[in-house]
Amino acid sequence: LHEEALLAIGDLGGQNFLYAMMAFQSGSFENSRSAWDKLLESKELNLEERAFALFLRGQTLIQLQEFDSAHSDLEQAYSIESTHFQYAFFFGTVLRLKGREKQAAKVWRKALKQHGDRLSSVELHFELSRLYRASGQIALANAELQRVTKKDKFRDYALAVQLEHLRPQETTPKLSPTNLQAFWTTPLSIGGAH
Repeated sequence: LHEEALLAIGDLGGQNFLYAMMAFQSGSFENSRSAWDKLLESKELNLEERAFALFLRGQTLIQLQEFDSAHSDLEQAYSIESTHFQYAFFFGTVLRLKGREKQAAKVWRKALKQHGDRLSSVELHFELSRLYRASGQIALANAELQRVTKKDKFRDYALAVQLEHLRPQETTPKLSPTNLQAFWTTPLSIGGAH
């Protein structure tokens, strides 16, 4: 289905955004990157649109395991809109993938301070807990899980918190395309959802 949609869209000038999105969803990350490259060459993008395109190309580059390039894109997007929750999440993610855990934790703590009441902040607490656990900071890891428990009024995450307590200590993060694609389900107008 994705492949058919890609063929139908083609690589038409104003369609680079849609083409890049469909290519990413179908796992055609090289094609997605090429479309983002073309879109980002445009002089017509305003600053927020540019940040959003950099953010999405950064996710594509993560999938291609081009972490230095992804870092550059995500850092630029984050510097343009440092209060954007998803930009902070992925900027911290690429920092962690590059082994820069302290910087990742700092970015994520700032995001939680600004957006701690958001439902999506629960996943960020889990990520911070995993980061702390991987670096042997068990007390900090458990504190993040305690924050989830406090926010979880209806105990929707009780089992997930218990499983996190049982998680083995891992030294490198694992990030699957499925994790990234979840963020693509937000409203996809240029500028993104905050």
